Amino acid sequence: MSILIIFFNFFILLQFFIVIHATNPNCSSTGLHISVWKKHGGSALNHWIEQNIVSVIRKMEESKSSDESSMVCNTIQPQLTNDYMNFAEILVKEHSLDLFDVDIVYPGRFRKYTSDLTDYSQFDDLRAWLDKDLEKAYSSSDGKSLLAFPWFKEHGVLIWRKDLLKKHGYDENEPLSSDFTWERMAHIAADIQSKESQLTDGYAWQGNNYEGLTCNVMEWIASDGVTSRIIDDDKITLVVNETTVKSFERVASWIGTITSKDVIEGDEMTVKNKFETGKALFVRLWSGMYDGVAKAVAENNKKDGTTWDIGVSFMPKGNVMKAATLGGWGLSVSNFDKESSNYCREKNALTALNWMVNLTAQKAFYKQFQRNPTFNSTFIDELCNESGEFQVVCELNKQ
Repeated sequence: MSILIIFFNFFILLQFFIVIHATNPNCSSTGLHISVWKKHGGSALNHWIEQNIVSVIRKMEESKSSDESSMVCNTIQPQLTNDYMNFAEILVKEHSLDLFDVDIVYPGRFRKYTSDLTDYSQFDDLRAWLDKDLEKAYSSSDGKSLLAFPWFKEHGVLIWRKDLLKKHGYDENEPLSSDFTWERMAHIAADIQSKESQLTDGYAWQGNNYEGLTCNVMEWIASDGVTSRIIDDDKITLVVNETTVKSFERVASWIGTITSKDVIEGDEMTVKNKFETGKALFVRLWSGMYDGVAKAVAENNKKDGTTWDIGVSFMPKGNVMKAATLGGWGLSVSNFDKESSNYCREKNALTALNWMVNLTAQKAFYKQFQRNPTFNSTFIDELCNESGEFQVVCELNKQ
């Protein structure tokens, strides 16, 4: 226990635990233990879940019993994805977690401890709406089990300063073209960077030794036609051939020219900060970060009297195609022991899951927290038709 306390004290984020004590002859325990990583949307998203999911379920339980109900808030959560997944794994093994969010690359790790959501017919209609690539990503390797229900979607995007492209004689919308290549981006970046002294980077990306770099690598080599898996059964299987070598040589040519050498320390937040402070022309970020960038730019324009204009598109084309790493998070439900009477907690977990992923919830999470929906293009079209404002998910859906 002391080891765990020391480990968790390094992290400061929010976790919800609902512990509702009620007397029910069919249940050994009631209530719901739910965890949502605060980094997804800060305290506002967690507050929404607390008010619209947690509180409602607690009231439902209270109406069935006169026993005291209580909610315990644990403010300790890891800062990094892998640490948060380690944290969740400890709790789910101890049967202290019923519903939790899981990164898109981790569902398989929890297969022994989570339910197959195809076993629950109440999700059949919602599954029919899912983006098929996302459904595959959250399924078992044989495609037979859905280990987590996709909650929100991310993929790599290129964000750029349209005003600077226009200022220096380029088409401000050129990156939207299907033929906009890495080479063309590098040419424009080098030219404008040489004329704008405030730019430290013509192109900024995630080069630190972590999963962000892996996502960039996948985009580089996939754009040149290498689309095979690079990790299989915990073994690195990246094929080194003439194509991948040329992909890496292209990237190497950026460093020290259009990309500053501190790229090896770069992650999403450092890249985002460079762009928002006017030090980068092109940046690679996640689609879910665009709205935050746009708001920061709008605030800067108002405060400083500047007239920045920004654009967003898929990543540049390699020798074969444009490619972007698929990211995002899903929601997993604990694999409740059927022999012990956990019917109440299981029922509450499934109810909460439905409330968090249904069509209405997907719209609410997008409009309020810019969480990109996980449903298909038909759903996205309907969502976009309801909004007269620019929305990044709508723009990317058109490309």
